[in-house]
Amino acid sequence: MSGEDDIREKVLASAKTYAESRGWPWLTPFEVTLTRAIPSDRQWTVKTNAFAVGRNARIVVREVDMSVVDAGFLGR
Repeated sequence: MSGEDDIREKVLASAKTYAESRGWPWLTPFEVTLTRAIPSDRQWTVKTNAFAVGRNARIVVREVDMSVVDAGFLGR
């Protein structure tokens, strides 16, 4: 597994833990996108149920400490 793949797996794990702690469903497929590429503050956005409208979680994870910095859920 490459370094980038390893980071994506950690980002997914952090996002999934966050979603589950709020009772949000973790629906596939999901997409993981680097949305902030500043070297000292890279951030990744995870979107669940990626190709559907509704029942989507959007979770932004900071790479340096895998903390969630923003999140939302569209339940409709």
